[in-house]
Amino acid sequence: MDYLAFLEREGLDLAIFRGPVLVFSSRGEGLRPLLEAVEKLAQEPGGYVVADRVVGRAAALLALMLEPSEVHALVMSSGALSLLASRGVRAVARRVVEHITSEGGKPCPFEQALRGVEEPEEAYRIVREMLKKGGQ
Repeated sequence: MDYLAFLEREGLDLAIFRGPVLVFSSRGEGLRPLLEAVEKLAQEPGGYVVADRVVGRAAALLALMLEPSEVHALVMSSGALSLLASRGVRAVARRVVEHITSEGGKPCPFEQALRGVEEPEEAYRIVREMLKKGGQ
C-alpha cells in the first residue's frame, strides 16, 4: 500500500495502520495527533505502520512508543531517519531534510527540546508538557 498517497488522497496529516486496518487518523497539525495516538494505542504496541506528513526526531521518538514496523513521511529529517533505522524500523520518506523547521524557517521547538533525548518515554513526557503549555 502507498501510505503517503493515502494521506494525500484522504486529506489526512496522520494515519496509523495495523495490518490493512486504519486504526487512527487525524487532520490535526503538529505533534498533538501523534501524542493522542500514542495515548490510545501504546497499550497494545507492535505491528503498526505510521504515516505522517512531517517526521522529525520528536515525531520519530513518539512513534517508537508504538513499536512500529514502518514509519512513512512526506518530509522526514535525516535525524529521524537515522533514529528509526537504528531501532530496526523501516523508514520511508518522499523527501529528506536536514532539520524540521516551523513557520518562518525557525527551528522546530520540539526538535530543540529533544536534542540529545534518546528514550521515547522521556520524549513523550517532554512533548506532553510542552503541548500543555500551548505548543503545537
